[in-house]
Amino acid sequence: MMPVVWVNLVAIILLAFAVGLMSRLLRPRSHSSPVGWFFLLGILLFGLVFFGFFTVRVERHVQAPVEIVTPMPQIFDAEPIAALSPVAPVPPQPIMAGESIEEMWKKLTAPRINLEEAVETASDSPRVGPSSPQELTEAAKVILSASLPGADPFTQGWLVNAAKSILGMPVSEQDQVELRQAATEARAMHEHSIGAAGESATSASMQSENGAAPVALSTEALSVSTVVEPRVDRIQPVITEEIAALPKPDWVVNPPKQIGNVRKFVVTSDPYLTADECRQDADNKMQSLALARAAELSGVEMRRWGAASLADLGLGGDYVRRELCTDEYVDVFDSSVGQMRKTYSLLEFNEAQDALLVDRARSYSRQEGLLGVALIGSGVLGSVATLFGLLKIDTWTRGYYTKRLFLGVPAAIITVLTMLFLS
Repeated sequence: MMPVVWVNLVAIILLAFAVGLMSRLLRPRSHSSPVGWFFLLGILLFGLVFFGFFTVRVERHVQAPVEIVTPMPQIFDAEPIAALSPVAPVPPQPIMAGESIEEMWKKLTAPRINLEEAVETASDSPRVGPSSPQELTEAAKVILSASLPGADPFTQGWLVNAAKSILGMPVSEQDQVELRQAATEARAMHEHSIGAAGESATSASMQSENGAAPVALSTEALSVSTVVEPRVDRIQPVITEEIAALPKPDWVVNPPKQIGNVRKFVVTSDPYLTADECRQDADNKMQSLALARAAELSGVEMRRWGAASLADLGLGGDYVRRELCTDEYVDVFDSSVGQMRKTYSLLEFNEAQDALLVDRARSYSRQEGLLGVALIGSGVLGSVATLFGLLKIDTWTRGYYTKRLFLGVPAAIITVLTMLFLS
């Protein structure tokens, strides 16, 4: 913005200087006087003062309050530290006479626990655990019904093999049907809610208490795959569900109230596939909000405000995310086209930021006004200089090109002005 104003001002001064110089050179020497030079010098000084007055920027520096930290008195523990009683050194034990080094080494490296006696005592202890076939069957049913719903395929296969090893007896067709039904109920528990799962577990335990015929588990009885499959496709929906289940921040659910010296606004981006696209959309919306805040507080009306940006105010780059944005939340949700994301950004405008925005907005308004004055002045001076030049050319040519000049030059001026306004 500033280089354009400088160029316009210099063009006006040079044009005025050229007109004055031309009029002085064409004037007879008998009528020459130094008034024209003083007039040109006055125009130059007026332009400099006019330009300097409209480009003055008033900056407000808000001094942050200085925090005074009062040092606290140090407290020392005056209780005396009790001296530790000296420990008497342990005298070395004398070597027993009649023992060789090999015997002492065997005694040192000998095991502290007699394993043979432990094995004998363990064999005499009563047997713990299910011993009858029916108890083994009930234990296998409990393992399957309690562990299948939440276990991965590898763990499920291991539990099936463990149940197979527990049950080592022939299987009847009725027992196979019962076992298939138990496996189906176990999978249904994983698909339903926690309450339904608790009710299914209660019914399964009641059936086990009533008693069932001894059954054996075979490969046909329970169709559970023991092959470890890739878990990427299954982990992604789980992660999405966990992210969606996380509680949202309070400022997202309940927008902040517009009270006090610090104003908070929540900017929501449009739904996109990636978080980067959401942030780009949120940046544009946050810049628009900052510009609207500056226009509201400054109270200035600028014709070109719609085309302005934070870079025109000297607040480009990451000003919004560095100074105004205090928190961000990324929401992941399912849609008809797949998983989409949406960002929520929290903006805070305190007194210092409001003062900065007001100062930059008013400075930008002054620059816009100066640019308009410069353009109008350039047009007026250009028109006067053109008219004066036409008169001089008509005088030199003794009216030979009068008609062509007064028809062609205004048409050229109108064309140039039209092109300037359209651009």
